[in-house]
Amino acid sequence: MKSTKKLQEKSHQQQYSISSDVSEKKTKNILVIDDQEEIRQFIIETLNSYSVIEAENGQDALDKINKFLPDLIICDVLMPVMDGLTFLQKIKNDITTKHIPVILLSSKMSVESQIQGLEYGADMYLGKPFHPAHLQAAVERMLGNKEIVKHYMESPLAYAEQFNGKLIDKQDKEFMNKAFEYLSQNLDNETYNQDSLSQDLAISRVQLYRKIKKLTDKTPADFIRSFRLQEAEKRLRTTSKTVQEIMADCGFKNKAHFYREFAKLYHATPKEYRMTVSNTGEQDPQK
Repeated sequence: MKSTKKLQEKSHQQQYSISSDVSEKKTKNILVIDDQEEIRQFIIETLNSYSVIEAENGQDALDKINKFLPDLIICDVLMPVMDGLTFLQKIKNDITTKHIPVILLSSKMSVESQIQGLEYGADMYLGKPFHPAHLQAAVERMLGNKEIVKHYMESPLAYAEQFNGKLIDKQDKEFMNKAFEYLSQNLDNETYNQDSLSQDLAISRVQLYRKIKKLTDKTPADFIRSFRLQEAEKRLRTTSKTVQEIMADCGFKNKAHFYREFAKLYHATPKEYRMTVSNTGEQDPQK
């Protein structure tokens, strides 16, 4: 009787584990892009434990990405309207989608084709035709790697990397989050300075200096200026606003000062930087 009860408990645990695994997979959204409906249906059937969204080409996929952010993208290379490489280049140059892993599908399996796909930002290159088990393994690997990255980004090590290799504790993290919040709220306020920030954070100027210097290696004034410039750079890439409008939005009223400080950080004037990003897809001349 005891043996039977243990077997029943073990079976129940296994069923619960399988059920939990399927339920967890269903929360993962996968975007499948292929102009051939039979290929899309084959992939959907192969990945029936996941939530799968279809797109017929790169343009269709871009429209759907605006409505939801997938956890993984599986994309064919040769498609009408917008091919896979063009689509890949667009999402990898967009700050909101560049983090999404991509598996490229293609019948072209030459070394040159695979290298080209990787150069455009693909995480994996899968040849057609492919075995269902191969695709399943590739998907599980990609999503598993994403979970590892997620756990890393939530760990103290991620914040250490963000702050010049210095490991910071929870209180320092909360302090920096508050500082960024106040700076964001007052971004267009030219008069918002280190005195304003120290008042909002309820600490003295000396304490602010020591804290900011310790965590960023910058003085409070340099820290605030750098934040404004980074926000300006982001707007140059992601909006159609004029340089004058962006300058005002980010708290710069003096054009000469803004151009000089921007050029120090990004090695180009704002207009030159926008043209470079638009023409080449580069996002940061410092890299």
